[in-house]
Amino acid sequence: MGLGPLAIYLAEAGFEVSGEDEALTSAMRVQLVRAGVAVKPLPEACDLLVHTSAAGAGHPVLAAAAQRSIPFVRRGALLAEVTRGRKLVAVCGSHGKTTTTAMLVTALRAAGFPAGHVLGGLFGDDSTPAAHGEGDWIVAEVDESDGTIEAFAPEITVAVNLDWDHPDHYRDPAAIEEAFAALFARTKGPVLVSDDCARSARVAPQARTFGRNGEFRAERLAEADGTQTLRLGGAFPAIDVVVQAAGAFNAANATAALAAARLMGVEITTRLLAHYPGVLRRQTVLESGRGITAIEDYAHHPAEIRALLESLRGQSGTKRLIVVFQPHRFSRTARFKADFASALALADGVCLLDVYGAGEAPVAGGTSADLRAEMAVQTPALPVSHATGRDEEFFAALDRDVKRGDLVAFVGAGDIDRKARVWLARRSAAGPDVLGWEELVTELAPLLSPGTKLRREEPLAPKTTMRVGGAARVYVEPASVDDLRTVWLKTRARGMRVFLLGRGSNLIVPDEGVDGVVISLAHPVWSAFEARPDGRVWAGAGLRLKNLCGLAITAGLAGFEFLEGIPGSVGGALRMNAGAMGGQGGEQSQAQSPPSSASRL
Repeated sequence: MGLGPLAIYLAEAGFEVSGEDEALTSAMRVQLVRAGVAVKPLPEACDLLVHTSAAGAGHPVLAAAAQRSIPFVRRGALLAEVTRGRKLVAVCGSHGKTTTTAMLVTALRAAGFPAGHVLGGLFGDDSTPAAHGEGDWIVAEVDESDGTIEAFAPEITVAVNLDWDHPDHYRDPAAIEEAFAALFARTKGPVLVSDDCARSARVAPQARTFGRNGEFRAERLAEADGTQTLRLGGAFPAIDVVVQAAGAFNAANATAALAAARLMGVEITTRLLAHYPGVLRRQTVLESGRGITAIEDYAHHPAEIRALLESLRGQSGTKRLIVVFQPHRFSRTARFKADFASALALADGVCLLDVYGAGEAPVAGGTSADLRAEMAVQTPALPVSHATGRDEEFFAALDRDVKRGDLVAFVGAGDIDRKARVWLARRSAAGPDVLGWEELVTELAPLLSPGTKLRREEPLAPKTTMRVGGAARVYVEPASVDDLRTVWLKTRARGMRVFLLGRGSNLIVPDEGVDGVVISLAHPVWSAFEARPDGRVWAGAGLRLKNLCGLAITAGLAGFEFLEGIPGSVGGALRMNAGAMGGQGGEQSQAQSPPSSASRL
C-alpha cells in the first residue's frame, strides 16, 4: 500500500516503472495498470530497486538485485529523495495519518489548489492514490516505522498524534520521541500537532495546535448517516464545515487536514470535505444487511483500536460489538499485550486470529495465545475465542459467535481484510442469512418433542464411514413423523436447503461443513420392522439393510438377501435403487408415501 502509490507517482514523473507483489490486491492492480506501471518480475533493464521494509535482506528479489549489482533502497528513502526540491507537507504520526493525508488531498482538490500527492493507501472511490501534480506543493504520508523518517525535511509537518510503536525499531518511548523531534527540527515552516496529545506537546512545545481547544479549533455539532458537521474557530474562519466521515477520531483528522490546507494558503469553505470518499480499510463498511453490519479497519496499535472501538460504540447503539482482531507483528504484540487487552475490553465479544508476522520471527510472549491469556486476567467475563489453523475453522467459529443485529469489526493490518471478504462471500453463497440458522433453531425448539435432537454446528464426520468433513449448520434427528414434518415445513418456508443423511456410507462431507439443515433418521423410531400377514413388510427408513435381512429371515421371509452386504439404510436404498449380486431394490419393492414412520416394501 505504500509502494503502489509511489510507483504511480514515479510513472507520472516520467520514470519507467514495474513491480511485483506477493499479495497484490485487485484494487491496487487497477490503479497501477491505469498509470502504466507494469506488474511483472524484476526486468533485465533496471537501474534501481525500491522495496518495502517488510522484505528482508534474504528476500529472493533483493538477492537477485544484489547479484546483478542493482542498487536498492527502501520506500521511505526514495520518497524523501523524489520529493526533495518541492514544498512537502509531511503527514506523520502513530495512527490516522493515511486518513488525514486523504482528507487533505480531498480538500485541495475541492479548492482547485495545485499540488501533487502520495498516499499510503487507496481512496474509497476510484481516485488515484498518487499524482505528480502541478506547482511547488506535494502532500505525502511519511512512515516512521523503519527509520526512513530521518531522510525528510518538510516545508510543513502535520503530526496527528505520537504514541510509542514499532518496538522492533524503537527500543523505548524516548527513541521514537527523538526521531519525531529531529523531524520537527528539520521542518522549514510550521509544525502542526494535536492539542490532545501530551507527547506531542512535550516533543514540540512551540508547534501550532489543532483540536477542540487548539489554535485551529473545531467543535462537533451534529452527526447523522456517516456525515458530521464541525464548527471552526480560532485560526480558522468562523464557519461550519461538512465532513463525510463519522466519529470523533475522524473529526480530529479532518481538523488537522483543514489546518494544513489553511497553512498552505487554501481558503477554507463549507464543502471542502463534504464528498470525502474515505480510505479503504478505514472503517470501511463491508456489509450492511442480512442481519449484521460488518466493517474493516487497519487499526493495529492499542491507541488506534481504542479510538476505533469508542467510535463504533457511539455508532452501534444497542447492537453487540463483536471484534475480530488479527495482531500485527510478534514484537508489537509482546510489548503491548496489556494495552491491547484493555482496548479490546470495549467489545462485547472478541475473536483472536493468529499473529500476522509481516516477515518477523516469533518472539516470546508475542502470540495470540499470550494475548488471550492477558485478556483472561483483565476481563475474565469477556467472551474471547482464539481461531487457529485453517480459515474454515475460523469461519465456523464466527458463524457460531455472531448473532442477528451484531456490529462485526474486522481489525488489523495483516490479511484480515481478505478473510473478512471470504467469510461474507461464504455467507452470501449459503443463500439464506446465516444468522437465520439461530432463528430456525429458536423457532423449532419449542415445537419438537423431547426425544428429538436439534443442534447447531453438529460435526458430521463421525456420522460417515469416511470420517472426514465439517459440521452441519443445523442438525436434526426427529423422533416422530410429526417432528419430521415440522422441521421440513419450517425449513422450506425459510428457503433453506435440506439434506437427508442416511448411514453416511462412502459419503464425503466438505471440510467447511454443510450450509443447510441435515436431517438424520437415526432415532430408533425409524428402525422399526413389522412383518404383515399379507406377506409385506413395514420397515423404517432408518433401518440398516443388514438388520432388515436378519429380521426378515427370522420372520421366515426371503428375497432380501442381495441387500445384506450393502452398507446403507432402507430409505437410502429405495431412493437410489440400491442393488448387488444381480438384484435391485426396484425389482423387489415399490416406494410409496407412508402414513407412518415406515417405508412400505
